[in-house]
Amino acid sequence: MLLLRLSAYGVIMAASIGGIYALTHTLPPLDSGVTVNLQVSSLHDIKALAMVLQQYSEEHFAHVLGLFTAFYVFKQTFSIPGAMALNLVAGSLYGTWGSALAIFLTAVGASCCYLLSRAFGAPLVKRFLIDRSPDGKVARLAARVRREHAQNHLLYYLLFLRIFPLTPNWLLNLASPVIGVPLVPHFFVSVLVGLAPYNIVTTQAGAILASLDRIEDILQPALLAKLAGMAAMALVPVWLKRRSSGYLAEEEGDVVEKVTAVVEEKTTGADAVAVAGVKGEVVRTKSAVPTFDPSYDGPARRTRSAKRRMQASK
Repeated sequence: MLLLRLSAYGVIMAASIGGIYALTHTLPPLDSGVTVNLQVSSLHDIKALAMVLQQYSEEHFAHVLGLFTAFYVFKQTFSIPGAMALNLVAGSLYGTWGSALAIFLTAVGASCCYLLSRAFGAPLVKRFLIDRSPDGKVARLAARVRREHAQNHLLYYLLFLRIFPLTPNWLLNLASPVIGVPLVPHFFVSVLVGLAPYNIVTTQAGAILASLDRIEDILQPALLAKLAGMAAMALVPVWLKRRSSGYLAEEEGDVVEKVTAVVEEKTTGADAVAVAGVKGEVVRTKSAVPTFDPSYDGPARRTRSAKRRMQASK
């Protein structure tokens, strides 16, 4: 059964590659006879490539849009790196509309990855990432998803993971159908909204590069306004991080509780007393406002006292 699933996955991937190859090699030639040069080493080369792509898009809009869409969705579906390069191309070809296109195609491609994982990869994810690693990242993520889902906070938690990728996006796409994340609306909306700041910034960077003839042109008011907008968009994750600091605190709390629980299981007698004191110190430290005092050596004195008590007990 596993071999059959892998074979079906391979057939789908091969068919997708074949479709993109056909679109690429049936692209009509330009009337001017200009060809695409992908070797870029300067601003002039980037500008020349953007002009050729724009000319292709003007003369063969539907074909170029279909090729770009197919390649973007293919990359997202099979978790292939290169989102920034494609976003720069989208910005140079379609300007502001390139941002909307990249946002939508990212969500569509990630959803295709979700569906493929549910159909063919779920047993592999469960066997190698959950069953063999019950204390690993995916297993802990599954427990957290169940808890957030029960509290009706799952969408907010998924948005948090997309904006601050504590878990890589490709791993989250593959694991989501196995750990109980619904495709609609939770998964699709979290990708659509959570990755929007990144897509907007990178596509608008491509639009700016395509509009430059020389470096000094970046001082034009219109381009400066675009750069200001990109800077504001880049600050959105920082603002959301402040708003969602509770999630970070909970993640840290889970780690502390797990470590102290393991240590407590392996300690007895005087050692257990010392561990309890350390655990209490961790809790007090988390709840207190951090300050710095060079003369403070309380923890060191407590450590020395704990060692003396342990030696006395022996």
